[in-house]
Amino acid sequence: MQNDIAQAIEKAQVFLLHAQTQDGGWSYTPGVQSSPESTCYSLLALSAAPFPSGAADNAKQDKGVAWLKNHVNAGGAITLEGDNDPHWTTSLAAFTLNYLQQEAALRERCIEWLLTWEGNKTKFNEIIPLNNELVGWPWTSDAFSWIEPTSYALLALKASGYANHARVQEGEALLLDRACTEGGWNYGNRIVLGRALDAFLPTTAVALLSLQNFDTASETIVQGLAFLETEIARTQSTLTLAWAILCLGTYHRPFDALVPPLLLRQRTDGSWREANHLTALSILALNVAAGGVNVFKV
Repeated sequence: MQNDIAQAIEKAQVFLLHAQTQDGGWSYTPGVQSSPESTCYSLLALSAAPFPSGAADNAKQDKGVAWLKNHVNAGGAITLEGDNDPHWTTSLAAFTLNYLQQEAALRERCIEWLLTWEGNKTKFNEIIPLNNELVGWPWTSDAFSWIEPTSYALLALKASGYANHARVQEGEALLLDRACTEGGWNYGNRIVLGRALDAFLPTTAVALLSLQNFDTASETIVQGLAFLETEIARTQSTLTLAWAILCLGTYHRPFDALVPPLLLRQRTDGSWREANHLTALSILALNVAAGGVNVFKV
């Protein structure tokens, strides 16, 4: 199995090296605009394990970092071509630069901006019972605080040494408040019109990763892990398998049964569905399965 994992990682890294766009970033799929999410995950995947063809490929990492740098505005937020609004992936950029130990001043600028970016508070509404005073992070400016962008921000801030910051503590409280009644998390609400909403696998995994240094005996975390372990046994995709392995590995929970179905989804070109972000996340998950570093353990 370990040999199969090593070969799969190498093939996938080769795919990512060839998938880098001319501007230095990575797109979601071939032939489209580079994206911060795919670029960050690809940089992490190519750094977590050795480059398959040697040190010369470090130039590709440098180009990827330069792409991120070129898309951070003066205030510290990621912006995209034709869109001056701050982008949620600023969290991923800060997290990635911290892991790579590059562009410290730029990363700190991103962190300082993250500390000022807030989701909007909502008026109390009995239809959607939640603590409307808690503030996390939104997908876009002037919007509600959602689970995933709040989780990514918490990961970035904790990895950068801000675990005790008041914004981090409030973000953790928001996640605990928004947990689904049966365990896990969906995009942001747990009850609507008196009905308990279902949790989602990827959202649950990312939320748990962001809470990894919280009280692991917390009922919310115990229920979240139970939901993840139960649901991943019956609902599998490349995305859910990769995030589940990364999350369960962080919490020292068994995940060996998830590795073969992830390997089976790899295509002959080394990719997962020719999608750079899925390929990169799969590399990161398989690297954990091989006993390597888990980049999301902070």
